[in-house]
Amino acid sequence: MQYLVAARYIGIVFSTMIIALVSVTAQQAVTRIEGFIRDEVSGSPVGCKIYVVGPNGKKQTLSSSSTDGTYLIVVNDAGTYKLTLGGYMVYRKEYSVNVPASKKFQEIKQDFTVKALHEGDVVLSSIAFDLNSSSFNQRGKQDLNQLQEILKTNQEMTVKVFVVPDVDLVGKARADSMAAYDKAHKKWEKDMAQWKKKNKKKQVSEPPVEPVMPNDIPDPNVQIVKDRKVAVLSYLHDVKNSDLRISAESGPLPQSAAAPIESTSQTTTKSTSKSSKKKTGSTSAPAGSTSSSAQQHDNLIVKVGVVKRLFD
Repeated sequence: MQYLVAARYIGIVFSTMIIALVSVTAQQAVTRIEGFIRDEVSGSPVGCKIYVVGPNGKKQTLSSSSTDGTYLIVVNDAGTYKLTLGGYMVYRKEYSVNVPASKKFQEIKQDFTVKALHEGDVVLSSIAFDLNSSSFNQRGKQDLNQLQEILKTNQEMTVKVFVVPDVDLVGKARADSMAAYDKAHKKWEKDMAQWKKKNKKKQVSEPPVEPVMPNDIPDPNVQIVKDRKVAVLSYLHDVKNSDLRISAESGPLPQSAAAPIESTSQTTTKSTSKSSKKKTGSTSAPAGSTSSSAQQHDNLIVKVGVVKRLFD
């Protein structure tokens, strides 16, 4: 008798579960989520990975078409679905799609945009270093932290970091050195002509000694740039596969920064009074000197590197 009661109880429970399952299934029909994925700038179709997480935590991975950007996701549950669009060709981006409860088959049309990666595109650019130093200022640290997050989110993205000098630290000194040499050489040519005239028939004195071309003056910017590249790579060392994904290169000093730093206030005519002449004139900074106004251009520029799969 006890066995019969137990069996009957089990049968009732099992039947209830089946009814409940059928009821749930009947409450939610299949849903198709479909549309296009395009580049947000050009509107061109983009083929990328789509990582889907459903309301019950179930995951699926698929891809959009690289030909026309179409995608299709088939789901069986109502609720919010989290879609992450990523891949080596695009910046990673997240979207949410809400699937309403329905007993009938339904289609949800939704298009998405992503930002495609193009080699040479500027990721960030700023005055990140202290003047004529390899030390980062506050802005530089913020930008490099931002770059770390970008590279962490986009793990196949590569970048080229260009470091740039702040001012020409040697140009004026080299120019002054060559000017002194040219002046000495012209004097020597004049003295040599006079010597030849006096010693036309017989040498009665030693000829003047020709001045020697001055040695090149080392450029401090060479070491500054080298130290800055080391500082950047060291700061980004913890980025995954940083040795494969990050390169540091020297950027050119802008033409506007190559000239000596001067502060001028010149008179407009020669007929100004003595008192006005005392108040005007031109003041040049000493060779090799710098000022706070000298640093007018960005000295850290980050660009997208080669766009390809990091690991085939």
